[in-house]
Amino acid sequence: MGVAPSTISRALAGSPRVAEATRLKIEALAREHGFRLNQTARNLRRQKTDSIGVAIPLGHEIDQNISDPFFMTMLSRLMDEIIGRGYDLLLSRIVPSDDEWLDRLVDSGRIDGIVVMGQSNQIGH
Repeated sequence: MGVAPSTISRALAGSPRVAEATRLKIEALAREHGFRLNQTARNLRRQKTDSIGVAIPLGHEIDQNISDPFFMTMLSRLMDEIIGRGYDLLLSRIVPSDDEWLDRLVDSGRIDGIVVMGQSNQIGH
């Protein structure tokens, strides 16, 4: 096709810097060859995951089932809001082993934000 790899990348990312005719040709070739963007690489470059984490820490209630109606109602409403704003939801059921669990989750690079929900003895953290 005779275009630079950066042009292909921009076209597949929907950049307005690529002429529409060029973008359409590149998209058609990508579909024809089954090419898909590597979302992990894209997110690394953007430094954004498009994911919001929902953490359910189970400190003193380690055997609590998250299929409890409280959790299901909250998760349903959270999911609707998160997806409605263009994010994916990453759900983590956590049994805290130390005081650093939340810092590790936030700093993991897997999420852009976090909602912590549930009943736990982690109040002071």
